[in-house]
Amino acid sequence: MKSNGFTNNTYLAAISILLLSYILRVIGLTSESLWIDEGYSLALATCNIKEIIRGTAADQHPPLYYLLLHLWLLGGQSVFFLRYFSVLIGVLGVASVILLGRSLLDQKTGLMTGFLLACSPMHIWYSQEARMYILLSLQTTLSVYSFWRLINGKDRAPFYTYFLSTLGALYTHYFAVFILIFENLIALGWMINSKKKIVIKWVGIQLLIFAAFVPWLPIALYQARYHHMKWLS
Repeated sequence: MKSNGFTNNTYLAAISILLLSYILRVIGLTSESLWIDEGYSLALATCNIKEIIRGTAADQHPPLYYLLLHLWLLGGQSVFFLRYFSVLIGVLGVASVILLGRSLLDQKTGLMTGFLLACSPMHIWYSQEARMYILLSLQTTLSVYSFWRLINGKDRAPFYTYFLSTLGALYTHYFAVFILIFENLIALGWMINSKKKIVIKWVGIQLLIFAAFVPWLPIALYQARYHHMKWLS
């Protein structure tokens, strides 16, 4: 039996992979105490929204992760609950990779990719850490997945998911800029070699993303210029 291109066996395999990813990420979640950056995440996220924005502007990252964590911590502030936010994001990341692999090639590729990411020590590590990196991973995967469906003209939904995931990634970590560069290079090659006319659609969505990031752009430029962190440059 099939539904939207998925068989019952595929659904069962995908659910099994997600369950495995959850178990691997929740085991030992509190085996280590908070380290300094996680402590900073907790301290900043428990401030009010105005202080969070002011704090991140004086730091080296955009504010979205801390704002989302602020809302999450309304349910509790234990070490387990703090890190559990990243656990859930990590599991969603595995699900998004399954979708990406299936979209690029086939169901088998999607499942295999999801399994490998579910077992990835690095992905597990960042899924247990109260920092923004696992959120960035999820957002950029969704961005690439939506981008691929968008340029292939699958349906209108990828327009919205691409906009939200890409903009969210930019407001989470500045390394998201590299994903934008990658996507625009691919889109340029696609426009040159394909008869499909996506120029207006693609330029339009890029302008929308830029316009939505403009309020934070002066702060980002200030951070890049004056913050003494070598990775920013």
